[in-house]
Amino acid sequence: MRSLLSLFILCLFVLSTVMAPPLFASEKKGKLESFEEALEAPKSEEKKSITTESKSDLSGGEVATIGLIQVFANLFLAGLLQTGSDNWEDLYFELKANESPALPTFRLEGAYQYLTDKLNGVSGRVEAGYLMLGADVNYTQYFENDPKHDLKILGGHFLLRTLFADFIGINLALGAKQIWGQRRHTGFEFGLPIYLFFGKHFIVDAQPYYAIIRGKNVYDVQGGVSYKYKWFGVRAAYRAINTEGQTLHGPRAGLFVQW
Repeated sequence: MRSLLSLFILCLFVLSTVMAPPLFASEKKGKLESFEEALEAPKSEEKKSITTESKSDLSGGEVATIGLIQVFANLFLAGLLQTGSDNWEDLYFELKANESPALPTFRLEGAYQYLTDKLNGVSGRVEAGYLMLGADVNYTQYFENDPKHDLKILGGHFLLRTLFADFIGINLALGAKQIWGQRRHTGFEFGLPIYLFFGKHFIVDAQPYYAIIRGKNVYDVQGGVSYKYKWFGVRAAYRAINTEGQTLHGPRAGLFVQW
């Protein structure tokens, strides 16, 4: 009996030794873990020599970004002047009578996002307001199957909403963003989402958001097309979240209720 027991223990030891490398090898990092680690990593302090050339020269991407921000800011100011100068009560009843998708009083949206065959996400967003004044809360949860990991993103903003020429809407969003997987991290966030309204049914949007969390830049950008009929609608979009070279991106589709 002792011989059999010794042989059994020896077999277990040999099997554990043989199987150990594959088991440890399977503990690879996934996209969600890499994203969270990039957010948590200490910020590298690079010593850069400052020259006259580096101060004055901007890359083509930086010039394009600055130009786009200026265009959005000008449209926002124009919309702010127009919406602020209108009679709010008349504007409100006009939008509701025409079933306009602009400046919603209430909007609830749920969506599914595909990233890879092992990584997907679900999200929900609620917005409420009265003409120029509003607020929103949005929540996203990403699930990764191999390796097993999940990441949650929560954001909330106060909104200053404008409408220019009856078909361009630009919002100023100021609030906070929280990201957590193993640990929670919170930072300030602002956005400048723009909406183009084609009649009362079609909406094209671009929603750029920028947050600073643990001294890291977090970019959350999406663009989409929506079709709305009465209170209900569908939206197809593409969303990308980036920080420190790590990006989570993929197409998303959702349903919404809006009034």
